[in-house]
Amino acid sequence: SGLFASSEANAKGDAGSIFVQANALQILDRGVVSARTQTEFNAGNVVFNVAGDVRLADRGQVTVSGTGTGNPGNINITAGRSIQMFNGSAIKAETASGENANITVQTQGAIVMGCCGNEISAEARGVGNGGNISISALAIITFLANNNDIVANAEDGRGGNIFITSPFFKGSSNRSRRQGNLLKSGSVRVFREGKIRTLESDITAS
Repeated sequence: SGLFASSEANAKGDAGSIFVQANALQILDRGVVSARTQTEFNAGNVVFNVAGDVRLADRGQVTVSGTGTGNPGNINITAGRSIQMFNGSAIKAETASGENANITVQTQGAIVMGCCGNEISAEARGVGNGGNISISALAIITFLANNNDIVANAEDGRGGNIFITSPFFKGSSNRSRRQGNLLKSGSVRVFREGKIRTLESDITAS
């Protein structure tokens, strides 16, 4: 089950965007919110404005994608309280040859990536350039040892960048399940208490 906006094969015209405004939002049990294009036309964006918590669990997904020559949309998630990810959930932006596929995730509270196998990823599968990931929160807690990933990469195009802004960031230094397939390099920057740190961990831009 889910919400879908798409431009399918043989369609004529851009896909629409998905806008959700709510007090709280849960995407559970393989639920999907998706905007995509399979054609030369562009996909729409996925935008959440939530006053409280956004929770993804049990393979819940938020995705934008472009598998044709059209541009995929962007993902923009804003939560007043927290953004939580558990049990194989994902926030993903993918492109084959177009531009965009950026992800912005922000909350006045905490972003928590718990157990296990969750990901925030912006990836270019073909000649397209990978999107950027921007994450901003009062606290970011990601249990990277539980096979969680924050990844921006590309195959033949330019890899995206990852920008993390938070006064409190807690992760680990274990290797990523994506590490080892580094192709086109982006950069990772953590802005913490006015300082910039470059990380070499399972948060990767490649």
